[in-house]
Amino acid sequence: MVAETTAPYRPDDVARTSGVLMGADLVAQIDARLALLGRPLADDDIEPFTRVLYDTNRALPAADVSRALRRAQEIGWRVGAAFAAYDVLLSPTLAWPTPRLGVLDTADPESVYRHASVYSASPASTT
Repeated sequence: MVAETTAPYRPDDVARTSGVLMGADLVAQIDARLALLGRPLADDDIEPFTRVLYDTNRALPAADVSRALRRAQEIGWRVGAAFAAYDVLLSPTLAWPTPRLGVLDTADPESVYRHASVYSASPASTT
């Protein structure tokens, strides 16, 4: 039997929470690599969009990361509980067909911001 259900979380909450955690990890990974190299970040070390993310998340307060970790755990428990009633989760990878090459140009951060929301996943169906 196939049954549609509502996700036990708000997609915008998951996006915000995972954005904080991925942003914090991005900063940690780049900083670790720079420490290994023994030098500061150069302008051509990372793509422009990655640099925007790095600069934005570098100023992220530790309390925000702590709250995001707790929220991710809460969301995980809710999703886990949902599997008490369902065996398989079917969800599209993208809400739309894959964008043409160059549409999401990481060398042009504005391009990514203009188009990224169109290619985010749609609400999931569960079986």
